[in-house]
Amino acid sequence: MKNVRSARGRYATSEVTRLKLIASAEEAVARHGIGGVSAREVSKAAGLSNTAAVSYHFGSMGDLLKQVLVTRMEKMDEIRARLIEENGTPLSECAIHTLVEYICLPHVIFAKTNEGRTTYQSFVCQYLPHIYPNGSPWNLGPESASSPNMSRIALELKIKMRDLPDEIFNRRMFNIMVLFCNFLRTLPPSSLFPPDIDEASTMIGDTIAQCTALLCATPDVPEALRSMIVDDANSHI
Repeated sequence: MKNVRSARGRYATSEVTRLKLIASAEEAVARHGIGGVSAREVSKAAGLSNTAAVSYHFGSMGDLLKQVLVTRMEKMDEIRARLIEENGTPLSECAIHTLVEYICLPHVIFAKTNEGRTTYQSFVCQYLPHIYPNGSPWNLGPESASSPNMSRIALELKIKMRDLPDEIFNRRMFNIMVLFCNFLRTLPPSSLFPPDIDEASTMIGDTIAQCTALLCATPDVPEALRSMIVDDANSHI
C-alpha cells in the first residue's frame, strides 16, 4: 500500500511539473515567438532547477509545443460542447455564422476565465503558421482527437460548403482561427469585464462576422491581379 501511495505521489508531482512546463512554454512563445524560446529558458521560467525537464517530460521542445496546443484544445472543446448543448439545435441545422461562433467564442470564454489574459491566443498566432505554413487541414491533424466537437463543426461546415475545394476550405479555416486569435490578443484584459465588456462584445461580434464572410467568400482572382499576372508573363516572353 505504501508503494502504491508513493507511485501516486510521484505521478501527481510529475503531472504538476508537466502543467508548469506547458504554461511556461505558452507564455514564452506568446512573448518571444517560436524562434526566441529554448527548453532551458522554459524550464527556468517554470521554476525548475532541472534544465533537462523538457526533454524528460516531453522528449523535445517541439513535442512540448504540440502538447500546449493539445491541452488547450481540450479545454476549448469542453466549452464548445457546452455552447452546442445550450443552443440545442443540431449542428446540421445551424447557420454557418453560428458554427463560426462555436469556433471563436470558446477563445473569449477561456480568456475570461484566465483573468482576461490571452497568452494562448498569442501562442496560436505564432505556432499554427509555424507548424502549418500552408494552412492546416480542417481537423487539425493528429490533434483532432483532443477536440472532437471542433472536428464535428468543421465537418458540418465542409458539408455546407461542399463546392469549395479542400485546399481553399482548409486555408480559410486556418485563417479564421488566426484572424480571431490575433484580434483577441490585442484586447486589454479589462475589456472582457464590466464596464468595458459592452464595447468589446461589439468588436467580438464584428470580428466573428468578418470570419464568416472570409469563410463564405466566392473564390475569385481580382481582374487587376489577373492583368498584372498576364503583363508579368508577357514581359518575360
